[in-house]
Amino acid sequence: NNKKWTEIEPAYSYGMSEQIPAPRLYHHMGEFEDGRVALMGGSINTPGMKCQSDTWLYSAHHNEWIQLADAPLEIYHHTVVTHSDTNSMFIFGGHACGADSPEHPAYQNSVWKLVVPKIDVFEHEEL
Repeated sequence: NNKKWTEIEPAYSYGMSEQIPAPRLYHHMGEFEDGRVALMGGSINTPGMKCQSDTWLYSAHHNEWIQLADAPLEIYHHTVVTHSDTNSMFIFGGHACGADSPEHPAYQNSVWKLVVPKIDVFEHEEL
């Protein structure tokens, strides 16, 4: 039924961490054409607002998360765009945590790129 939301509980996490991403807000996600979804940054509440630089990849086909390389800065209110042809994700803008000086401005206008492995990282042997 396309008129009903269904909560999906990840069956497994594979990669650098055996966890799923922490609950968060002010993050951003982007989708690759093959059904993978990238998640980057945002803020978690533990206690107070704690900015994140972690990057995750979710496979809708396998219902699994894997943790990728952290972004170069902790950031929220940014934009993530995925580009399937180059298997890349891009981060632009946002608010860098702990920054607000001429040398380290809080509001960012930099662009960062991460190439996600082209192989299906979700194809693995059972542990």
